[in-house]
Amino acid sequence: STQSPETTNPTKSPSGQPTKVPTNQPSNIPSKAPSTPPTTANPIPVTTNPTKSPSGQPTKVPTNQPSNIPSKAPSTPPTTANPTKSPTDQPTPSPIKLTARPTVADIPLVYAGDNGSPSSAFPLSECQGDCDDDDDCQSPLLCFKRDATEPVPGCSGGGISAKDYCYNPNPAVDCTETEKEIIVNIVSDDYPVETSWTLTNNCGGADITGPEHTDATTSYSNTYCLPPAEYTFVISDEYGDGICCGYGSGSYEVFSDGDSVANGGEFQTSETTSFGSCLQLTPNPTESPTPKVPSISPTTKAPSAPSTPSPTIKATYKPGDLTVRCDNNKLLLSTGLDCKLLTTGGQRVTFADGSRSSGNMHSRADGAAVIPHPTDNGWYYTSNSEASSGGGGVGTLRFASNGDLIGYERSLTGTTRNCGGGRTPWNTWVSCEEDGSSGRCHEVDPDTGYTQQVKVVAQGGNYESFAYDDQDPIATRFFTTEDDSYGQLTRYTPHP
Repeated sequence: STQSPETTNPTKSPSGQPTKVPTNQPSNIPSKAPSTPPTTANPIPVTTNPTKSPSGQPTKVPTNQPSNIPSKAPSTPPTTANPTKSPTDQPTPSPIKLTARPTVADIPLVYAGDNGSPSSAFPLSECQGDCDDDDDCQSPLLCFKRDATEPVPGCSGGGISAKDYCYNPNPAVDCTETEKEIIVNIVSDDYPVETSWTLTNNCGGADITGPEHTDATTSYSNTYCLPPAEYTFVISDEYGDGICCGYGSGSYEVFSDGDSVANGGEFQTSETTSFGSCLQLTPNPTESPTPKVPSISPTTKAPSAPSTPSPTIKATYKPGDLTVRCDNNKLLLSTGLDCKLLTTGGQRVTFADGSRSSGNMHSRADGAAVIPHPTDNGWYYTSNSEASSGGGGVGTLRFASNGDLIGYERSLTGTTRNCGGGRTPWNTWVSCEEDGSSGRCHEVDPDTGYTQQVKVVAQGGNYESFAYDDQDPIATRFFTTEDDSYGQLTRYTPHP
């Protein structure tokens, strides 16, 4: 296998773009250049002198633009309804009656202290920081360790960048067992009023329009209790440059019952993601029908009682009918299938109870196997890391019998370019290094944590995969392959 070269995100706005400040614009607020809104993803490069203002360019300031919000002066009147128009110009639509009960997080992030000082502030309450571990938070709160201004569940605002805050992993939500909890998190860019979003029920239910965002670089979180259905989430930017990364580092993420179903920030005019399904199973009958008994005893064999009718099940899986988009449109699946983003390389793993792993998920995940837990019907997902220069190894995700993700740990570290491998008959994992003269194969037991180099495999090789043949249980044979133009296929036969 090969590694894909890493690329950096291209700069969206040319450095030489002229900037023109509206007459009523505060001098300390950044402003976008007053130009005709682009029709393509990237702005048109400026070839003229960037210090020269366009001649004869009129400057118009939106009449009802909040004074504390960065604003762009449109060069021509917009053809669509201006979101800043007064109610007399554009009537306010009637509110939609929702079966959902929206709950908006309204506890602001507060920096109360650090390292236990002042002592009067510790343990910290919900949405207070800076915490270093869970012990710094009032029970049952946990310390949410974040990057930059990552949104804190149940809290609003960005707080202090890279500071950690206490949060409630099990907040009181008004959703019933038959409803789905949908959470929409938005981090606004420098021009928040341009951003809007909708959530459409594709199965005939009510639609939701997100609230207006008024503060720049601020975290917004909205929670809704909705019926199970297929939903389409659309986030839009009026100017056509998304919410990242030319004018601030905005982002969005949508969760359905705790699963991330849409996320991003770099788009043009809009970005669309669908999740869920309209296909539902008919509930099982609560009571079996009472069989009808003949009033007169027959002289022949008594008829058997009629069987309980089977529940009607609609077709849920249609191979090749590619209608389901998930993981931010990275996967296109057949009708009836679904996917779930469990974690991302280089980030801490979030478990089913809301807590997070102490270390980050390994990067460049590669060959993997599912290995059963020996006693509790759970399982391990053990996978390689093909990172180079000693940064590779093996990481293991632990799942409970009900499918909940409950643990993560590194099972092997300090190795290089662990590419493929294979499972053994006794449910351990053999991880192979694709590292030339230094390449080895290592056996990893995800249950006990025991790890050793496979001594029968000679050191040195671009080892790719491992397999076995146990048709003869007394003389199981093992195989390795090498990822090379003249790579060897080697068979290992144990002595009788």
